[in-house]
Amino acid sequence: MNTRLYAFLTALTLACAALTAPVAIAGTFTFDGSEGEDWHDPDNWTPPGTPGAGDTAVIPNGLTCKVKSANAVAEIIQVAGTLGLEGYKLTLGSTSGNTTSTIGNGGVIYFKKPSTETPELLVHKTVTFDSTTLGTITARTASGYGPGLISDADDPANSGIILDSATLLVGNFTITVDVTNNGNLRSDGGSDTLTLGGSESPPTNALDGSGAMLASGGGTIRINAMELDGTMTWTVNDGTLWLTDKFTIPNPGSFDTKVRVLDGTLDIDADFLTHGELDFGTAGHAATIKVASGKAAEFNVDD
Repeated sequence: MNTRLYAFLTALTLACAALTAPVAIAGTFTFDGSEGEDWHDPDNWTPPGTPGAGDTAVIPNGLTCKVKSANAVAEIIQVAGTLGLEGYKLTLGSTSGNTTSTIGNGGVIYFKKPSTETPELLVHKTVTFDSTTLGTITARTASGYGPGLISDADDPANSGIILDSATLLVGNFTITVDVTNNGNLRSDGGSDTLTLGGSESPPTNALDGSGAMLASGGGTIRINAMELDGTMTWTVNDGTLWLTDKFTIPNPGSFDTKVRVLDGTLDIDADFLTHGELDFGTAGHAATIKVASGKAAEFNVDD
């Protein structure tokens, strides 16, 4: 056969094969729990298989699915039941853009450490948690959970979570991505510390939003390397809110967070300024504000 003709026919055959090769299509997997609670058992899902990158994992109301035997991946999760991260990692989101997952109808995502590995949620880009009714992300020690870690899957400076108005994140967490809190951040147990930010300087992540943040029941909220902004309400009620010396306020003119120290301690290790009001103390309770030597804390600052 002519050499040129043979080369042409070979190239044509390869091209046709490429056109007819199966293409991976993102799918939706619904957990049915027919063989137990393990995410990695393909017989627990409809259709049979396990979710992967690009897929949506649905956990219906009344069912519990656990990431307990290996690390897991999904682009989106829709949790109306219970999703447990027990000593393994779940990578969530997409490298190509921001995504929205849901925790609705009382759905719960919990973090539990039954082994030496801390359960971890790794996020690609920004993942919004949208809750039509109360949705909870928890690592509360009092409930037998914790600690939990929320970190970046690929780019710490461009990864984050957004909590909508009906989403509660509570317990013993370390979070090293951007946090937009339009819902509720809470540490409400004496064994729990909610740590926001790492130790880098200057910060690569930010904390903002319009929601609430509460340290109560002896719990501690610790703000490390975070750029602060937004119009949240921070409340200390029988707890500790600790602003370490690693935070910054890059836009002082727009930082309008209100601070309420009703019972407990607000500990400030660097200069702090907010246009929001300060509520301080209630009858019969001990409220304390500590400001590091040589530093200043200003509240209700006029424009």
